[in-house]
Amino acid sequence: MARKNELIIIIAILLISGCATTASECDPAVRMNTVTTASCIFGGHYEARQLSKEAELREQTIISESLRQIYTLLEAEQRGVARDLATTRNQYKQLNTTLNNLIAQINENSQGNQALQQKIEDLKKKQSYVNSSTSNTQKQLALDSLYTEVENLRNELGYN
Repeated sequence: MARKNELIIIIAILLISGCATTASECDPAVRMNTVTTASCIFGGHYEARQLSKEAELREQTIISESLRQIYTLLEAEQRGVARDLATTRNQYKQLNTTLNNLIAQINENSQGNQALQQKIEDLKKKQSYVNSSTSNTQKQLALDSLYTEVENLRNELGYN
């Protein structure tokens, strides 16, 4: 009889410990005792764990897709910036070539004209400043000033 009571107590303890399982403890990959496994199956913990993992997977998939879209947009932006930078560099190169040609032509025709020589020197300094400017804002301001100088020189020389 004592043996029977001990057996009943052991079975009761196993059943109670099996009832105390939660969905997070019910991992099919982990080998558990029979009572805990039965508790996971009959208590619906395996299903609850599966639903939780599926929701987590959907959330991670949404985040992953968002990150992929951001990456694609950043790549497109980077290509656009590189294209704009190449265009800007090409424009500066053309500007320098044209300005150098203009300065050479004016320099040939202005021998002995100190005022014109001074204006040519000012143009060269501004051109040098534009080429050495690192910030786009500084470059734009210098270009505006250079444009005004060239425009004034053009009007002064009668090339309207």
